[in-house]
Order: sequence, then C-alpha cells, then structure tokens
Amino acid sequence: MATMDYYIYTDDNGIDHTIRLKKVNGDAVGNTGGAAPNLPVSHKKLRHVDLELISGLGIFRKRIPVCDPGLPIWGPTPPATVSIDGVAWDVKGRIGERRF
Repeated sequence: MATMDYYIYTDDNGIDHTIRLKKVNGDAVGNTGGAAPNLPVSHKKLRHVDLELISGLGIFRKRIPVCDPGLPIWGPTPPATVSIDGVAWDVKGRIGERRF
C-alpha cells in the first residue's frame, strides 16, 4: 500500500490548508511533506499538474496538486518530465486553482 503524507497547500490568497497525498506523488513535484494535519481543509479545486505516461501497456494519467506556486514545476520554465519511482512522466498541463 502506498505511503500517504500530509502537505501544506498555500492557496492563491496565501492561506495554508492541509491536504493528504501519496508521498511518492507529492514529493515528485517538489511538495514538502510532514505538515501538521490541524490546518483547515481546502474547499477549492487545487492547482495541479497533469502528467501522462505512454507505455506498451497503454496511456496512464495522473493529476498531482502543487502545494506552493513558488515551486519550479509552477515557475516560468517548468520541467518537461517528472520522475515518479524512477519512471519519467510527461508534464501535459498546469491547471490553476478554482473555487467549487
């Protein structure tokens, strides 16, 4: 079973929230885990990156929240790939935060 961790998600208004992600996914995009789970839960659609992996077994997609807009993956020159468990996933899109 995948290890989960708490992360601090800073929304576009600068307010911190707690979210829980698979550790391998959260760490792959540069999020910092180990946050205290006592912050409020976010009621927004989180900013995230869309990743894609094309292999002989098919096309696989992931959506991983980006907790801090200051991370390199959210910067002006983001990487083209993200490594998860030694496998390179292509970055297909960066989607901004939205309210429900």
